[in-house]
Amino acid sequence: LYALGLVLWELLALRHPFPDRERGVRVSEYAAPGLRRIDRRITWEMETVVSVALDPDPNRRYPMARAMATDLVCALEGTPVVARRPGPVLRMRRWVRRHPTASIRQPALEAFKDPRSEG
Repeated sequence: LYALGLVLWELLALRHPFPDRERGVRVSEYAAPGLRRIDRRITWEMETVVSVALDPDPNRRYPMARAMATDLVCALEGTPVVARRPGPVLRMRRWVRRHPTASIRQPALEAFKDPRSEG
């Protein structure tokens, strides 16, 4: 179902979600960019369906094609989908995993900041 989600992402965005990744790198280890950042006309429900299909964690993807098909029909009809996006804690964990240097640098800068300085 990951491959189906990838094709659906490409059809909606008219480009590949990981153009800068090196060949041989497993793109399934990265979260695809949000479709609504590319085209605001894509509904929240459709973006959710695609993002669940492309989730880097196989345990968070659709378990069966039938579940994805049901959500696709709901997204096309404008009704709520069953799939849920990752919550803020999981998104933060993924961001820290992707940006280890930045996630350490900011708290370190705050720790050594002069308390007498403004801002």
